[in-house]
Amino acid sequence: MTCTYCAMQAHTQCWEPTDDGNCCCPSTTGTPLGSDSEESLSSSVRVPTDLLLNYEEKEFTTVHEKPKRGRPQLDAAQMKDPLSTGRKRAAKEAPIEPGEICEWLGLRYAGGGVHPVIGCFGNDAASVHHGPDKNVINNEVGINIHRICHVCHNRWHTLNDEFYGTRPPADEPFIPLGSNCLPHDAETKASPELMTMHEVYWKTPVKKRGEYPSE
Repeated sequence: MTCTYCAMQAHTQCWEPTDDGNCCCPSTTGTPLGSDSEESLSSSVRVPTDLLLNYEEKEFTTVHEKPKRGRPQLDAAQMKDPLSTGRKRAAKEAPIEPGEICEWLGLRYAGGGVHPVIGCFGNDAASVHHGPDKNVINNEVGINIHRICHVCHNRWHTLNDEFYGTRPPADEPFIPLGSNCLPHDAETKASPELMTMHEVYWKTPVKKRGEYPSE
């Protein structure tokens, strides 16, 4: 029997030296371990049990992936509070990072709906908005959920909420009935002049406002 260090050719670290100070490797019979076949090593090397267990545990944690935690997402019909759950999911799907700018910056037809709004000049993003489908389970980033500023958020709801009726079951779309509902347009830009007219419109008292600039 030969110790593990001698099997690795580290004879100066021998665990069981002989009485005359030599390592425990065979000197008169057989071939010194470390230069022989794998079969000779496996039959002759004595590995301490605790070392073997530590090695096997390390191999397992390195090679095998940890099982995924959590349960599958519930369907809308299975949720106790679909509104709360949907909004929490949206916040995870579209987190707002510090310093992030409103996604509707400079857009002409932002948010879709019956009356898309003209985007702001670049306010800080502060809200995760659902629309034009106000069903909070519909969390398609950039299509139905948007990271926008409070100004754009309030303006969109001011122009569009009157066209939405009673909220349907959570597994159904919540879109205007009997009105043309446009999709969100993330490409078309508003001219600087139109954006300025838009700001003037919102700063004008309600009774004195004319037609909304984007019409």
